[in-house]
Amino acid sequence: MSNEPRSYRADVTQTFTFPKPDDRHPKVEDLQEITGFKDVTVRELRKSDEAQAIALSGNDGGQLLQRMVGYSVVRATRIDGTVMQITSADDSIDVFMSAIGPKGRALVAAAYNAVNQPRQEAAELFLAS
Repeated sequence: MSNEPRSYRADVTQTFTFPKPDDRHPKVEDLQEITGFKDVTVRELRKSDEAQAIALSGNDGGQLLQRMVGYSVVRATRIDGTVMQITSADDSIDVFMSAIGPKGRALVAAAYNAVNQPRQEAAELFLAS
């Protein structure tokens, strides 16, 4: 018998590339250089991840968001091509979040929202039903 939480849904992941200037976007900041990473992969949170984030954050909304974003990050590719596996079970998420700095963390939070939150139109239709 396994102690692993059961999941009845396949993991949904999406990889996001940190932007860098190119011919179409010459004025964009080189966020690959700033963060030290090419991309980051974020997954949809499991119910157990959400419950743990809520339990560990107390009544602190900022802590809750940070924990949920942290639980959603699964891997990142450094600019040298090495892959960093990331988990909340060790310090890898803290190392990654520290390395990418505030601009990188803002982008990762946006990636979390893109993967885990419904689009505004869907929410409006749902609430209007």
